[in-house]
Amino acid sequence: MVVSASTSATLGSGSASRDLKVYGATSSLTIGSAARDLFVVTSATAGDAVEITATSDILASAATLKSTGVGAADDAHVLAKSTNGAVNVGSGVTEGAGVAAGDVTFDAGDTITAGSTLATRDVKAVAAGDIDLASATSARDISVTSNGGQAILRKAVLTGSGTGHDLSITASGNAVLGDPDYAAITTANLFSPTGGNTGTASVKSTGGDAVVNIDSASNGIALVASAIAGNVTGLQKTGDLVIDELAAYNITLEAMGGTLDVSAISSGGDYTVTAQGFVGDALAPYPYFGDLLDVTITDTLGDLDLGTLSLHAGHKLTITAQNGAVTGLGQLDAGTGIGDGEVEVTAAGITLDTVQSDASDIYIEANSGQLGALDAASARLGRSNVGGMSVASATGANLIDVFLPTARPSWGRRSSLELAPTA
Repeated sequence: MVVSASTSATLGSGSASRDLKVYGATSSLTIGSAARDLFVVTSATAGDAVEITATSDILASAATLKSTGVGAADDAHVLAKSTNGAVNVGSGVTEGAGVAAGDVTFDAGDTITAGSTLATRDVKAVAAGDIDLASATSARDISVTSNGGQAILRKAVLTGSGTGHDLSITASGNAVLGDPDYAAITTANLFSPTGGNTGTASVKSTGGDAVVNIDSASNGIALVASAIAGNVTGLQKTGDLVIDELAAYNITLEAMGGTLDVSAISSGGDYTVTAQGFVGDALAPYPYFGDLLDVTITDTLGDLDLGTLSLHAGHKLTITAQNGAVTGLGQLDAGTGIGDGEVEVTAAGITLDTVQSDASDIYIEANSGQLGALDAASARLGRSNVGGMSVASATGANLIDVFLPTARPSWGRRSSLELAPTA
């Protein structure tokens, strides 16, 4: 079935045993179904429901599917559903209020690709394959679910007031809030509950990675979780990055313009965090299976106060304060007891209680500060560059060489101080 006009093509209801096509400078389709492909060139608009169904692809990448709610006696919704094919829609909009408020629903047996969606009730997208939504704005919930691929939602806005109106992204592949590529983040990539909304956001992958790459978030994110062997990566360009619960194998997070507040569980991989400051449990990841591999902490703004934190890495522990000192009475430890540990601390000044490594490598780079006990289990404390710092005690099989900062990395000038091992 083909409806075509040079100006306006309008079809109230249409059904085809093969393809259904509506072409015109402006096109209008209220209800349509097709056994194969369904094409809408410009728009499908109705006062009540707009429903487009097909067994094959729905190809409406330049079209707006809109329900105005005018004259509707109940929910004035938008539905684009393909049993076996893809759904490709320019935008989906519901404008009805009260009893005429409606959902925007995309349901595909293959993939879903859509531009903006705006609903006075829920936004729902469920597919057997990949999902890529440019934006979703909802007065209630936003739900994006891929049962056989990745799910990407690049912008999410919740406008309903109060609690109980939430965002959920779930995928068997990668689950992404924002842009999959952190280098491509723009101000359009955000999570924004507005109008008094206190809803939560969750990003979950059952078989891949979970990714949060956004410019900003006006509320924290409740949950980010990957598959047990998957990764969580997250970068927020402005403001504080807050994640209530996080679980993955490898975890990499950066708050470029604020602090990091996260409670993280790792199934045994690497933990890498970068921020202007750290609050909550951001410096104390929980190793679900007993140990972490490499732990890397970078403070980009000022002093990094470790307090009395006791931090362990199974392999390498690296702490850097790019524009300040490492302070507090932290206890740092690396290695699993088989000579595989390494600790490296770099800052303008360093104050630590205990630094331990089960191998020969402890690197200390600073111009001033106070160190407690340095303990390298084997060989010697190698290349420890402590300059004007004082060291309470040092333990190693051989002499501990202390070098001035100007000597690194050639180590061509040794300071006059050599510390004999205490044990």
